[in-house]
Amino acid sequence: MAKRTPQIVSVEHFYAEGNSGGDLIEIEKMADGVVRLQVGHQCVYSIYQKVVPVEFMTVAITKAIDDYGGPEGVLKASGWSGDFVKKLLAKIQ
Repeated sequence: MAKRTPQIVSVEHFYAEGNSGGDLIEIEKMADGVVRLQVGHQCVYSIYQKVVPVEFMTVAITKAIDDYGGPEGVLKASGWSGDFVKKLLAKIQ
């Protein structure tokens, strides 16, 4: 996967990646309350690419955080190595 620089392309387009390019998210505003969402996880590009309502994103993120007790729980349940999880946990503010 080609590495891209995290960026806000415009107020209506955001792209970022982590895990040395193995994880990415791209969000582009399409219409009022609708976005194009593209997510890649653990080097699987375009694991999810759909046009979705913003409410889908808010409920997905909120549910994941609630079900795992916060961002820390989500990362600990990820299956990544303990050292990598510790590195990610250190980034949480």
